[in-house]
Amino acid sequence: MSAEDSEWTVGRRVGTGFGIGLVLVVAVTIVAWWALGRTVASYESAIQQRKGVLVPALEVKSAIRGANVDFLRYMLDGDRQYAASVDSGIRYARTTAAQAQTTAGMVAATTQNWQQLVVLLDQWGTGMDSSMAARGAGNQALAMSLRATTVQPTRVRVDALVDQTLSTLTAHIDSLADDAGSHASAARNTLVVGALLAIIIGLISAVFLSRAINRPLQESANVIAASSAEILASTTEQAAGINESMAAVTETVATVDEVAQTAAQAAQRAKALAE
Repeated sequence: MSAEDSEWTVGRRVGTGFGIGLVLVVAVTIVAWWALGRTVASYESAIQQRKGVLVPALEVKSAIRGANVDFLRYMLDGDRQYAASVDSGIRYARTTAAQAQTTAGMVAATTQNWQQLVVLLDQWGTGMDSSMAARGAGNQALAMSLRATTVQPTRVRVDALVDQTLSTLTAHIDSLADDAGSHASAARNTLVVGALLAIIIGLISAVFLSRAINRPLQESANVIAASSAEILASTTEQAAGINESMAAVTETVATVDEVAQTAAQAAQRAKALAE
């Protein structure tokens, strides 16, 4: 085992495995945060555009319709409260249209429409004032003539311009919503790809770390097994030596016994001869 392997211990390798797992989790979290931020920004932009651009156009259209209804009511019964409502509606529509020109985020293609709308609203309001003045003076024929030749044609142009502006703004808002949907889809795909990459990298790292951990453990086991075999062999040799020593001692004891028996017999014979 090299010095580098000895420093690269099992504990460090296990710690490296946990570190890689944490890095992958952090990486996926960062990717998710980034993708979610893009999606949220896209939807917020679409909502802000809808609120700041489309809503004023709808309010202008509503005010124009209200003013037209009040104008027709005044032409029918001559009630002055309707005339006041007409003036209020035109004034509100004109003010909103003028402010829409400078609204932040307003679609550049509608700027000229708003400018033309302000002019047409002035013309429409002047025509209705003249028609209502004739109606108030009792000149019904002149009032109806002004309505037919001035008020109605101008209103048609106003409605067409408002509808065109709304169509342009709606298409713009829809494109923003589509972009937000695309960002959401891209975010989802990014998260899926990031998760798959994290899983693949994690599996590859697990395989390499498993091999890196198992190899030194296997080497250590082999060393222990070899040492155990050497110890067993040495112990066996020692046991064999002890057995040989015991056999030699046994033979020595037998020899001593034989010598003792021979001495005893010699003593008995000597004693017999002496008698």
